[in-house]
Amino acid sequence: MKKVIAAINMTLDGFCDHTSGIPDDEIHQYYADLLRSADTALYGRITYQLMEFWRTVLEKCKISKSRPGGRNMKILLMICCIVFVTDVIGQTVVVNTDGTHSTVHGNVIVNPDGTHSTVHGNVIVNPNGTHSTVYGNIIVNPDGTHSIAHGNVNIDRTTENRAYRSASLMINQVSEHVYQHISFLDFGNFEKISCNGMIIVNNNEAVVFDTPTDNETSRELIDWLTQSLKCKIIAVIPTHYHIDNLGGLEEFHRQDIISYAYNRTIQVLKENGSTMPKHGFDEHFELKVGNEEVYVDFLGEGHSCDNIIAYFPLEDIMFGGCLIKEAGAGKGNLAEANVEEWPNTVRKVKMKYPEVKKIIVGHGKSGGIELLDYTIKLFE
Repeated sequence: MKKVIAAINMTLDGFCDHTSGIPDDEIHQYYADLLRSADTALYGRITYQLMEFWRTVLEKCKISKSRPGGRNMKILLMICCIVFVTDVIGQTVVVNTDGTHSTVHGNVIVNPDGTHSTVHGNVIVNPNGTHSTVYGNIIVNPDGTHSIAHGNVNIDRTTENRAYRSASLMINQVSEHVYQHISFLDFGNFEKISCNGMIIVNNNEAVVFDTPTDNETSRELIDWLTQSLKCKIIAVIPTHYHIDNLGGLEEFHRQDIISYAYNRTIQVLKENGSTMPKHGFDEHFELKVGNEEVYVDFLGEGHSCDNIIAYFPLEDIMFGGCLIKEAGAGKGNLAEANVEEWPNTVRKVKMKYPEVKKIIVGHGKSGGIELLDYTIKLFE
């Protein structure tokens, strides 16, 4: 059985009033994500009538099924709206390294000395400006010590691994060293496509695979890495020449961040008169993040003539980019694809990295090695 979640507009002091506040883009995005993940919406009579009204409006506007209002969902009427909530209500106690206790109230942590820390995704901002990181019920403090949370820290309700979120950028922590950044490509007519990239961090160094879709969002990502994670970005590497992979490259160059790309990518960009990465490599490239190696490979054509993949052997995580499809996806944009070679290229990927455990795709949800098999079958 899935969790039962009650949602209500409430201020930090516990006052409930739908009319006294104006929801911002982050609140709207939170509830949109919440609705997408739900199977059933349970309303009281008045709210039910209100939602029924908006559903007819959305249908008349021909809203895409990918949006919350256009999705098939059971809507139930409950005369007396009493909901028992699990996993949201209940005090969490954090046992600190010195034996003292802190208490968690939503996204606010009250420390023993009366000061407050705040939770943003899986990052805790401490009163002195330092940052702690949450891994499950373990809190890693700035000095390397560990605190333990007994109960459920109220991190993001949409995904417990959300490290950062704004209207234009989301960052999810995939593992201890790997993050996924998500930005959006605007096609007009209210159509936006989410675009994924990968970040590998180690020993205060970071490598970014694919930029966010524009310079402003890339600046936001750079600021988060340098200010929140205190990382030096040692390289940015677009996985092919399309705009959803390097739309923010100019901002990385403006901040003197070294850029690399497969030589074919640079060649195509030069022919198109577009901004190019500064350094090229042949079919295989290796670099280190901290003391850990990262491999980059061109193993054949597929989505484009230059699509590369990245592999982080320490955690067996791959960034497949647009070469690898999420489960259930269609073939997508084939305008510049080599459909005949696509499955052969993915077979080479599987053969070279048979131990892969997690694959971040260019668009859509991550998965395991089964995504390689799905992509091969899709294009056979």
